[in-house]
Amino acid sequence: MNITLTTTWNPRGELPRLERFSSLRHEVYQHGIIVLPPESGREFSAVLEGLGWQPVIPPDWSWGRYLALQKAVHHCT
Repeated sequence: MNITLTTTWNPRGELPRLERFSSLRHEVYQHGIIVLPPESGREFSAVLEGLGWQPVIPPDWSWGRYLALQKAVHHCT
């Protein structure tokens, strides 16, 4: 069984908290997906990838929650 954690995230200086949480996330969930606002940029995505997350940047932020659910369903089927 796959257990996937997906979320939307608007980074506002919360990266240290996410870094602390990432090791626990690896113990509990097989996949971790974060949907970011379009303006997040490639550098921030690379940081998240380094922590073991799969960043997704939609072309329009209004698609954020939809993409989070879509990615979760995709990984669990």
